[in-house]
Amino acid sequence: MQEPASLYELVVSRDPDLIAAASVEAGEHLMAPARELLQAAGLRCETAVGVGDPAHVLVDIIESSGCEMVIIGARGQGAISSALLGSVSQELAHASPVPVTIVKHPEPPAQEDDGEGAADAAA
Repeated sequence: MQEPASLYELVVSRDPDLIAAASVEAGEHLMAPARELLQAAGLRCETAVGVGDPAHVLVDIIESSGCEMVIIGARGQGAISSALLGSVSQELAHASPVPVTIVKHPEPPAQEDDGEGAADAAA
């Protein structure tokens, strides 16, 4: 999902078609690793890139593609950031015509310091 172009991008480019094409290309580039993983696992997938307000564009894609459910990642911004900035996953969960599963990012494993880490890092 690509955010709409900023005012700066609109003023500098002055070509809405160029901005839209760059947004779609960036979206395709971001999805390539996930698409490759699914294909390597032998799973069929379809992709779509939309430009605009993420939750609304996702609802449009859901409705036009006939999805039966949605799985979306959560950034894990925390309650305050999410409340101030809004959360695409939360907004989608409320607006979606189909069930939405929100997957949180895993916590990074805690690394133990055995006292030799500083010496290894300096070497």
